[in-house]
Amino acid sequence: MRSSASEGYERPIDFGDWVTDNRSAVKGEIVLTRSLRIFLILTCTASFGGVIAYDGTLLPENDGWTRLGTLDAVRSVEDGWFSHTVSIPGQLDAYQRSLAEFAGTPEFFVEWRVETDADPSLLDSNLTPVVLALGGTSFAYYHVTMTDGRVLLNRSNFLPPVYVSVEGGEPHSYRIELFGDEFYRWLIDGTVVDSGVPVAAYPTSGSELAWGIHYSVPGHSAQWDYIRYGAIPEPATGALLLLGSFLITRRRLNRG
Repeated sequence: MRSSASEGYERPIDFGDWVTDNRSAVKGEIVLTRSLRIFLILTCTASFGGVIAYDGTLLPENDGWTRLGTLDAVRSVEDGWFSHTVSIPGQLDAYQRSLAEFAGTPEFFVEWRVETDADPSLLDSNLTPVVLALGGTSFAYYHVTMTDGRVLLNRSNFLPPVYVSVEGGEPHSYRIELFGDEFYRWLIDGTVVDSGVPVAAYPTSGSELAWGIHYSVPGHSAQWDYIRYGAIPEPATGALLLLGSFLITRRRLNRG
């Protein structure tokens, strides 16, 4: 797995008009005590609120998500995976939920597992074949665009985008952890590939989570195993969540 930041700056990912984001950025002053606070945050995280999980056993709109887009993508649910395919120019199949209930959460995360056959070269044309986006009215945003072999994170027009190479032809797990305005990190398959100081705290009362698929030539598909988000659990709660995840995913090991 390789990560790199491109030279210069670029606009954040615009995955259609269904995710609202504020393209302004706030530059914070980093003080010497920040490293100590970051250490305390990472080692002493506390639960604030709960965790919401989508496990791919239902169509998203039947599990609390608002469906957006052209509403004509081919979709299916099988063996705990939600799949959708776009093959016609203009097709968009996206799902959105408000994060208002988590506004002010001091330690917030979102994680998901997905596989796609989208061509990696689409990222060179600033296209957005498969996206999960933390957006809304906050100064901060986190847009991850995924293809089969290459992934892009954009979180500010004042910061270079981060590209990461991943193994093609298989699903990958992604996770973003946010610790107020102190620290953030991005993990792929359990490995930290980027970290730093957020431009602002996230989420806020106007924040939203959206994910989906957008047509790019010659068409492509995505299969989602799960999407989870909420307050970073206390250690004991986290262990229970991992156990539950193991029991859920064990039946999927024979998936081709």
